[in-house]
Amino acid sequence: MTGTDTAADPALFVEQWRILQLSHLGLSKQQVATALVDEIDYHDAAVLIEKGCDIDLALAILRG
Repeated sequence: MTGTDTAADPALFVEQWRILQLSHLGLSKQQVATALVDEIDYHDAAVLIEKGCDIDLALAILRG
């Protein structure tokens, strides 16, 4: 097993999926990092951003 073996580490797989999905929403690397640290739910972010909410505002809303 390697250090990046996502098949052996489901948590790593989920984290990589979240990074990819947040990036596809248009978040910068810094915004993705902030979303991960703040444990922002991808689905909640997607709803706001896809409805036209500014990314920074969406992240602020979801931080609560």
